[in-house]
Amino acid sequence: MQYHTHSMGPDAAAFRRAFAKAIAEASATGVNELIFLVHSLHMLEGGVFEEVLGEKFVAGFAKNKVASAEGVRLHLETERVRSAADAAVVFAPFVSAKLLAKAIGDYRTKGLVYVPWAEIERDAYLALYPTSVPV
Repeated sequence: MQYHTHSMGPDAAAFRRAFAKAIAEASATGVNELIFLVHSLHMLEGGVFEEVLGEKFVAGFAKNKVASAEGVRLHLETERVRSAADAAVVFAPFVSAKLLAKAIGDYRTKGLVYVPWAEIERDAYLALYPTSVPV
């Protein structure tokens, strides 16, 4: 199943809801694995990532590339570095349409939660995936 936020950009409340939904989906589907997809590790520095997840969590996650939350194992993945995750729900905050399409087509993807950065990205996503459910 695919989900998205209507809000875009650095909206902490929307980011928090989307992350919680991704964790819940990973648990509900029974995979208990989540791919946290970003373009680069620099995206994690400051901003909404640290505001919602906490500076200490983000620093450890960026360093170790794995973490856990509510019984779900999180795998950090970037455009250039693929994680060791097998079947997983993908949490994709602020990724490009190209990277998002790659994630959707990945055989490992068992669900997806997308947080768009701009209205045009959200609208393009909804045009391609009209059955995506808002969170």
